[in-house]
Amino acid sequence: MSLLSPPLESERLLLRPITAEDLPVFIKMHQDEKVTAFLGGEGSPRSPEKSQAWFDTIQRWYREDGVGPFAIVLRDTGQIIGRSGISFFEVELIPSITNGIHRATSGKGSMPSGTDFERILEVGYVVHPDEWGHGYATEAAKSWYRHSFQERGEDTVYSLIHADNLASIRVAEKNGLRRSGKIWNLEGRDFFPYTITAEKWSIGNRSQD
Repeated sequence: MSLLSPPLESERLLLRPITAEDLPVFIKMHQDEKVTAFLGGEGSPRSPEKSQAWFDTIQRWYREDGVGPFAIVLRDTGQIIGRSGISFFEVELIPSITNGIHRATSGKGSMPSGTDFERILEVGYVVHPDEWGHGYATEAAKSWYRHSFQERGEDTVYSLIHADNLASIRVAEKNGLRRSGKIWNLEGRDFFPYTITAEKWSIGNRSQD
């Protein structure tokens, strides 16, 4: 069992663990095709049952691994506008011989037995479309990059982004991440891994921290 990260605060946001009371908000959010378009799986709106399964998974991650997406809450109103957090992914070291793509799976112990893999820490972020254009995703993600390097002592952090998700690519690039050049396949969809090291993060944020 690992200790779950405490809630994080930024200028406008509170990032805190998702609770059962929050589930109806995320069930509704996951039924919006703009929210799910670039997530793993089919990319289509999710049923309440799938959102419940997602909630159960992140609660297990909280308990066992001390990671998982948190609710993004506006500090001035208390409104939940999305989710962002750190999660573990496991990535095949050897890509497919047919297309050169690396298989990726979410969560510790998720890669099939006998597969050589690397476990990485990923920062993810999803904001409701009604709140796009205000910089909330960039602000939330920055809090998690800072936490990963300064509090957890990570050497490298990733963000997995669908090739067509230009808004998320801009968020990553604003925070100093760059595409690694590889392609990872997660739940049947291809994602680009964007990455940044602790050294580059420190250099890029020295004047801001």
